[in-house]
Amino acid sequence: MQPDADRLTGTRRDAIRYCGAVAGAGLLAGCSGRETTPSGSENEAGSADGGSGGDSPDTYTAAMAPVGEVEFDAVPESVSVYSLLYADLAVALGHGGAVNSLGFDADAGGNTLDAYYANLDGVSFDHEGITQLNSGSGGGISVDRELLYELDSDLHLADPALFASFDGWDEEDVAEVRERVGPWFGNSYSRRHAAPPEAYRDRYEYYTLPEIGERVAAAFRESERFAALDAVREDLIETIRSDLPPAEERPTVATLIYMDGTYYPSRTDEPGFANAHVRPFDVPDAFAGDDITYETAYDHERLLEVDPDVVLHQYGIASYYDVGAVRE
Repeated sequence: MQPDADRLTGTRRDAIRYCGAVAGAGLLAGCSGRETTPSGSENEAGSADGGSGGDSPDTYTAAMAPVGEVEFDAVPESVSVYSLLYADLAVALGHGGAVNSLGFDADAGGNTLDAYYANLDGVSFDHEGITQLNSGSGGGISVDRELLYELDSDLHLADPALFASFDGWDEEDVAEVRERVGPWFGNSYSRRHAAPPEAYRDRYEYYTLPEIGERVAAAFRESERFAALDAVREDLIETIRSDLPPAEERPTVATLIYMDGTYYPSRTDEPGFANAHVRPFDVPDAFAGDDITYETAYDHERLLEVDPDVVLHQYGIASYYDVGAVRE
């Protein structure tokens, strides 16, 4: 695909200079975008603190695989987001107002976040006017690249490897958006330690949820705020652990999605931040004796045979999904 040179004419990005060739990495408007392939070294972890770097004392860096290190000279004010995780992180870091898009239905996603924020004084997410990126149907994901040009975001808070897997996208398309709009910064395959597209595998790393949080915080220069939030999380985990019943008395837990009369189970003991809410508590997995894959599907009778004590339903809080009706 040949880039349209006119897209840069007269924009804030006329003076941007890019260094390196790491696909999926880049810089903000007006930043000098030196990039390095992530190595998992201590240097990368250090840059996650939002440390200074580059030619100017006002610049700072953040790093995350697979994009490597990105150098900023301004905090992003317009941010394109695909996953609710990154919208939630932006809100937690005090930058929810910068979010201009979500991957799926903005009302559904916004209502999902609102369901939690309603119990937090002073926390909200205004999803009015948020752009929906995915226009696909029937299980396919389709994101029009023109939407990203129209949004003209300072930062794409999304995994470039994920976008490269979408219908009609490849690594070159991701690189073009980086060069002509703004950088990518995200990591989605850590959710279940799934394999990213082949072009990204050599430079991909898997992170815990706090590790992702600290890196996003660095991009917003909010490392202290994230550290305070993470301390609350650690304290909550320890509080819960201190009051857990003995392992042999804990209820079995089934994590699943219920849709159109079919249950799609997943394991709670597998790696990835998808299980970050249960892993610290050694939850007995109701599906531990089953061979669960992404394609595994159960009917009512099979779930009755498993007979879990507790069912944790994923993705259940949204405007298009009536959890109460499913429970009945």
